[in-house]
Amino acid sequence: MFRYFIISAVLAILTLLYFFNPEGSVFHLKCPFFVLTGGYYCPSCGIQRVIHNLLHFNFAEAFWYNPFVFIISPYFILLIITTWFDPKKKMSKLKNFCYNYKTIIVFLVVMAIWWIIRNVFPVFYIS
Repeated sequence: MFRYFIISAVLAILTLLYFFNPEGSVFHLKCPFFVLTGGYYCPSCGIQRVIHNLLHFNFAEAFWYNPFVFIISPYFILLIITTWFDPKKKMSKLKNFCYNYKTIIVFLVVMAIWWIIRNVFPVFYIS
């Protein structure tokens, strides 16, 4: 039951992001971290614009808003597949890899590096 609620919520958010560009829409929220810190970017700042552009097949523009999303997407897709869509436990090795503490540490280190880079060298269009 909870799974259907999550799927419905994701579809509603994707529909909203498809029809309303976060660039100038009043429906979309600003990043709480950005607002609270007065202008520092979190690792996922720009994700609404990334998703909007991906839904419209603007891959280059989506990459420009936040390239980190393209790096972490395969990991999150594997987490979702191995957690929700493997009832017969045929992907147990893959699930063990995704939940392994070394994998999580590598993910957190890469995220911290991206967090620092995007605030010290703000090359990508994120505001």
